Amino acid sequence: LCSQHEHQSLSKSQFQLDMIDRYGNLADKKREIRELFSALRSTEAERLSLVGGDRERARTEDFLRFQLNEIDEFAPKEGEEEELGGERKRLLNSTQLGDSVQHTLQMLADESNSGDDVQTMLGRAAQRLGKALQLDPSLQTAADAVERAVVEVNEAIDQLSSYASSLEVDPNRLEQIEERLSRWSDLKKKYGATTTEVLATRSKIEHELSEYEHRQEKIAALVTSVETLKADYLKTARDLSKKRKNIAKTLKASIQAELCELMMPGTQFDIEFEELNIEHIGAEGIDRVQFLFSPNPGEGLKPIARIASGG
Repeated sequence: LCSQHEHQSLSKSQFQLDMIDRYGNLADKKREIRELFSALRSTEAERLSLVGGDRERARTEDFLRFQLNEIDEFAPKEGEEEELGGERKRLLNSTQLGDSVQHTLQMLADESNSGDDVQTMLGRAAQRLGKALQLDPSLQTAADAVERAVVEVNEAIDQLSSYASSLEVDPNRLEQIEERLSRWSDLKKKYGATTTEVLATRSKIEHELSEYEHRQEKIAALVTSVETLKADYLKTARDLSKKRKNIAKTLKASIQAELCELMMPGTQFDIEFEELNIEHIGAEGIDRVQFLFSPNPGEGLKPIARIASGG
């Protein structure tokens, strides 16, 4: 005997499938198939989440590549902008700088041999102080200072002469610097207020592109995982289905025997299996079952659900 609720449950395919599994002690096999289905579903969902929005991702990836190429083509370097700014300032004031350097050189080393330039006068001073040093050694410190001054003035003359020569540059150099600094300005408007920020932006863009590239690798790995899980699932599900069908034969015989004991020899009972399409597989496997029953001799087998509903 069974309650009305149990009677109604018995007419449901899922209840009938559970009944077969309980009868055959297939709990471990069902747990295995459920775990495989859960892994398959979650892996496929992850793959779809990465594949979804491919068009938008492609646009974003193209834009990131454009930005990276723009920065790399310019090839910014730390300190370059400041150096160019200093060189630009020198070129713009090259005439004034040249006049100042030449005037200073004349004061330090007058080529007219007038004798009133710093180099000549320091040389005379060192020479006279050297003679005085022979009479009084306490002048050594002062003599050393004068000698150092002579050396430093000579070094200054060499440096200023070299600097004066460097002012004679390619007349197109200023135009090249102006163009480079203008591009620097445009680059900073897009990617950061300083060179450090521009380079940091470049690193960020490169990292994002790397993520996109790894995404394709991850999708390929997920596709492989889905196929592997699907194969494992189907193998396990078919094995479970085979066990269910063997158990169903035993269950059918047992129920048929009980019906005979209940003085219902003309009744018939059967269990029908249907294999689900791959699109409809689930956590219970690939089987859909139906208990069939014929209460009267000569009547064809009908699903218990139809008999229970009066159909």
